[in-house]
Amino acid sequence: MRRFCSALSLFFALRNIHPDDWALHGRTYLDGTAADYMHTAMHALPATERTWAAFCALLGTRFGQIDPDIEFWDQLKDLKQGSLPAAQSVHKMHYCLNGITELPVSAGEKIQRFMDGLNSTWKRLVVTTPLGVGRNGKWLDPNQLMSYTVTQAQGLPNGGAVGPAAASLLVSQSGHKRSHDGNGTAHAKGKKLKRQDVSKHAGSNSGGPQFALMAKSLGS
Repeated sequence: MRRFCSALSLFFALRNIHPDDWALHGRTYLDGTAADYMHTAMHALPATERTWAAFCALLGTRFGQIDPDIEFWDQLKDLKQGSLPAAQSVHKMHYCLNGITELPVSAGEKIQRFMDGLNSTWKRLVVTTPLGVGRNGKWLDPNQLMSYTVTQAQGLPNGGAVGPAAASLLVSQSGHKRSHDGNGTAHAKGKKLKRQDVSKHAGSNSGGPQFALMAKSLGS
């Protein structure tokens, strides 16, 4: 089965067929039980997961001998951060990827697999690239994404493992940043304008001291 997939990979590459279309073309070279099984199995996957790597893994699991590539691919699909620190989660990701030597896994698939395995708290913090990295806020290099995740986890409790303490710290840091970048700035501007309006009103009316006192109390 490995030879079959390798031969098809070479054929598709020579025919300049885009790798995203290999799984679809590969099914046309199957017949009988294999064709029926792969039709059902591939359609059971989300559209974004109907890749050539998934095609070869499914075909090998059902009809071929178990090999390390397929075992590591299965581990990669099921990889979840859980209570692991970010660095250990990245280590497990590298372990699975290094074990896959023949199945083609694109950079986009690696990024998607890593993101899918992250806890929701972490995913919200690293889903968008920092300035100067990637394209339009999207990650292009999975190694950059994983390095950035580990860097962000440094100094956090348990290396970013999302227990109660780490989760609360991550949320508070995220909220503190948003308050300074957005709501905090707007609130400061509004307070400044309020002071200016009240002070102007106080100076344009009789009974200056009373209005000045009111302006001072509202502005404080």
